[in-house]
Amino acid sequence: MLPNDDENLWHYLEDHELTMTLKEIAAECAGKYGKQVSLPEVWRAKQKTLEFRFGTYYDSYNYAPRLLKNILSSNPGSFLDIKDTEVVGCKDFRVLNCIFWALAQCIHAFSYCRPVLCVKGKPLYGRYQGVLLTALALDANDCLVPVAFAIAESETKESWLWFLRNLKRSVVKERSGVCIIHDCKVELVNAVDDIQNNPDEPHPWRDVRSRWCMLHLAENFLAYFSDKKLVMMFERLCQQMQPSKFADIWKELDELTSKYMAEKEGNTSQEMQQGSGKHDEAELKAPCSQPKSVRDGEEGNHGDDSQRKITKFSDWIHLKPKEKWSLLHDTNSARYGIMGTDISDIYKHSHVFKGVQCFPLCAIVEVTFKRIIEYFKNTSAAANKAINDPAMKFPQCVQDEMNLKMQKAQVHQVICMKAKGNNVILGNDVKKFVVRSGLKRVACSHLFKI
Repeated sequence: MLPNDDENLWHYLEDHELTMTLKEIAAECAGKYGKQVSLPEVWRAKQKTLEFRFGTYYDSYNYAPRLLKNILSSNPGSFLDIKDTEVVGCKDFRVLNCIFWALAQCIHAFSYCRPVLCVKGKPLYGRYQGVLLTALALDANDCLVPVAFAIAESETKESWLWFLRNLKRSVVKERSGVCIIHDCKVELVNAVDDIQNNPDEPHPWRDVRSRWCMLHLAENFLAYFSDKKLVMMFERLCQQMQPSKFADIWKELDELTSKYMAEKEGNTSQEMQQGSGKHDEAELKAPCSQPKSVRDGEEGNHGDDSQRKITKFSDWIHLKPKEKWSLLHDTNSARYGIMGTDISDIYKHSHVFKGVQCFPLCAIVEVTFKRIIEYFKNTSAAANKAINDPAMKFPQCVQDEMNLKMQKAQVHQVICMKAKGNNVILGNDVKKFVVRSGLKRVACSHLFKI
């Protein structure tokens, strides 16, 4: 029967993938039944389906902790932390504030990944506003491995600090030198600084290494300079590994941003001159509205930036430490080449997280748990296939990268030069090799002992 009303439509949706968007559901209904269904009807049907399968948004806050306890009891080694408060005047009635969980399989998988965790928060779209906090690792094939989850009221310093403490206790444990890649929001930056340096911290994480997500910083860059070509150049600068090319891109960014800011200032002053003649007497007598203060909520917008005139890229990046965003200046290679680009659209493209932002809390728990089981089944099958293949000596991602490097090396020319040190020609056992690229420019230069 054609689902031409909400009652019939929610029965139709019950057995379908609930993470589909409203437009996708409407298109599938139109293709299957040949009749258009309005988006409001689809939305109401989807809400009924969610309530029918998982209960209401209100009930899920009571059911989710019990569901997690049942899941964790059948998965020894998992971790759960529930933070709630007792309501004054109501005996045996508590309100859920935050909940953190990490499955044993995910914790075990992290021990085989690089010591890097990408943390990110995303707002929930349900009836009760909150945020989903996640921690992800990357395996040898650069596939995202979900490690830990949490639901909090908002992205405050306290909620991030609580999340990091649990991440250290449940996932990282005694593993040293773990790097966290995150958005450069002041709440998260301050939380990392607290857990690392605060002497009064009850669960310190002294050796944590903090790095910024390149795409989040690029968004801040775009908000200031509003030129996508400049943003692409800035991303190239972040990922550049050669000092000479890094300096060249920086110099070019300074020149282009100086030109952009000069044109922007000229256009602004011209608009102000044109607009000044259009004000009538009433507008001139009206009190001037105060401009909004620069928000200190993001590292990309420092309080000093609002007081200091920025005329070029160097002025904008001045207060941002290079080791936080530049791959070339990454101390001790803490980020293992991971720039954060993999986590930018995880909630759109990852099978584990897709569509869960609009779910009730218990639905988020149940759906992500089932998807993680499916994820490990698929990755395990793929890994066993690769292990049994004698032609596969390295993970596919590593092999592809090596093939690209070998292909690029074919257009390079290696020249052995005489090396001098303190105006003295060194012996034959030490020589200088210069590598020239296909464009006949020096790609790199090194001393090697033969």
